[in-house]
Amino acid sequence: MNVSRYIAGKYLRRRGDKQASVIRIISFIASLGVMVTAMALIIVLSGFSGLRDFNLKLMDQTGPDLRILPREGKFFHMDSARLDEWHNMKALQITAPVIEEKVYVRYGDKQTVAVMRGVDSLYRRLIHADSILITGGWPEAGEPGLVLGNALADKLSVRLNDFRFPVELMVPSGGGMLGAASFRRESFVPTGIYQNTLDFEQKYLFVPIDRARKLLHLPPGKVSYIDIDLRDPERLAEVKAQIRKKLPGRLRISDKYEMNRSLLKMLNSENLITYVVGTFIMLIALFNVLGTIIMMILYKKKDRYILQALGMDERGIKNIFFHYGFRMILQGGFAGLLLGVTVIWLQKHFEWVKVPGTMLVYPVALRWENILLVMLTVVLLALLVSWVASRFAGRYHRRQV
Repeated sequence: MNVSRYIAGKYLRRRGDKQASVIRIISFIASLGVMVTAMALIIVLSGFSGLRDFNLKLMDQTGPDLRILPREGKFFHMDSARLDEWHNMKALQITAPVIEEKVYVRYGDKQTVAVMRGVDSLYRRLIHADSILITGGWPEAGEPGLVLGNALADKLSVRLNDFRFPVELMVPSGGGMLGAASFRRESFVPTGIYQNTLDFEQKYLFVPIDRARKLLHLPPGKVSYIDIDLRDPERLAEVKAQIRKKLPGRLRISDKYEMNRSLLKMLNSENLITYVVGTFIMLIALFNVLGTIIMMILYKKKDRYILQALGMDERGIKNIFFHYGFRMILQGGFAGLLLGVTVIWLQKHFEWVKVPGTMLVYPVALRWENILLVMLTVVLLALLVSWVASRFAGRYHRRQV
């Protein structure tokens, strides 16, 4: 039997006199601080994991797996034969040409700047239009219809299917003096409103691709890029390499992770910063535990004399308070971890917490790596604080001897 561990366990469980009861209360409060910080850390990490999954899901819903773009310029010509060849590739589920351009949007006395995407009927399947539309529908090819985001519709106070007040899209004509004549313009009737992330809603509006060509005066076959959806997303790298071999030198191909690199980098950075801040807060809470251990060292002065008389050396004395602090911190940390996991499980199954201002459930994702990370953090900080306390116990013991 390890004598130091046994005595440390007795110190944790023993009630003792009034002074010992006060120390136990202080120890409980210190352990409570560790428990709360551990619980907060696992909840926040799981919240960021949920936000990451939510954004990746939106990225899959409203974006392609692959995109073919020009190396130079804004547009390129894609002949129908090559497009048909890609349509017939078994690995590709959807191949949709897109025309994209920044436009000036005016509705009544309100105006703003947005990005127009001219798309065909295949593109609607690629972005799962039925799942993101909250009202109205997508216009048919050739119709002067327009679909815009919920945030953009609120900003312009748009009314659907109102032919008396269409939305006017304008682009520079490319010459002449500034004024009304220097813009090409087309009128569109709002037919649908979609919901996505706030940034996406404020930025993009969709029109039929032939109407976009008409506004921009582009010849048939001119596109900004071609979006591709795969039958099996797990084969992303393989299919990307196959298509790259067939592309002419004037074109390049990007996958969804390269297209959303800044978003993924931001999510990873926020997750790391949150973990560092949470760990720092936990370390501050552990200073209370350190103070409690030091109080116990001073209170057990008589016990040390008895143990020394029984033959225990300085190392044994240090080990007692090392195990005392280590077990106290682990109890608080693992209790907080268990409570945090319970809160996350309740949120996933009962969906109590909503995103402020919406009816969206706040996303959380319970991951083993987050649980192990919090456990490892608690153990390492417990070892550090307990080691510092045991060093104090050793020095105090030498002074008393």
